[in-house]
Amino acid sequence: MIKKLFEKKYIHIIDYQYFIIKFNIPYLKKITIINFK
Repeated sequence: MIKKLFEKKYIHIIDYQYFIIKFNIPYLKKITIINFK
């Protein structure tokens, strides 16, 4: 499910933060920084 979310480009930073908080996935934060830097 998360992989499909990554394939979609319209996900916002807020959505990434939501998954970081809900699923506690550290690498998501790094991906967010790279994608939105």
